Amino acid sequence: MYSILVVENNLEKIEKIINTVSLESQYLRILNIASNFETAVEFISKNKYDFIIAGIYQEEVMNIVIAQKNDYCSLLLLAHCVCTKSLKSQNSFKEFIPIQELHPKLKELIVKKNNSEKTRIKIHNELEYLCYNQFYIGTRYLEDIIFELYKSKNTFAGNLKKEIYPIIAKRYNKSIDTIYCDIKLSTRNMILDCKEEKIIKYFSYSYFVTPKVKEIILTILNKI
Repeated sequence: MYSILVVENNLEKIEKIINTVSLESQYLRILNIASNFETAVEFISKNKYDFIIAGIYQEEVMNIVIAQKNDYCSLLLLAHCVCTKSLKSQNSFKEFIPIQELHPKLKELIVKKNNSEKTRIKIHNELEYLCYNQFYIGTRYLEDIIFELYKSKNTFAGNLKKEIYPIIAKRYNKSIDTIYCDIKLSTRNMILDCKEEKIIKYFSYSYFVTPKVKEIILTILNKI
């Protein structure tokens, strides 16, 4: 179930939002409602939301989510507020919608999130099968990289370090070299923990070869 923060102080609009969300109660629940900016900041700092529906303090709320590098939060900005040009030109995860279009937009985003979660589970399972230690930060980076590549595979030109690694480095506020080194470390440990026979079969080798990171990424991508 996906959690929602509502940032609004108009009771009539809050009622409309609640009634809209209730139409998708199988997938959605309103976790919190903030009627002022201070409360919104407190909630966002303490909780991870899948959706934030903001009718007030839109620019401020968006800037907080951007600062948190929360790429998984869908921010829906209700169009009854006047928004600045700078707000309209910023991050791609924003949505400006009239309140009467909130339900179809939520349905659309639920489908996307469900598909994304299924893909992430597949990636996780493939890494687990190869004996990657899920407690290593490099494994988390690797999972994110494969998922980002999955999302952009139709436009991917073939250069991971130029096209995909910078996205992960920005997300975690790390250098590209740090991301790559942590993945290499996690991979070295995987090689030690995983049976050679399993690696040979997984990568369709004729004999045991230590797979390169890019080969691991592309092989898992092809399997999902």
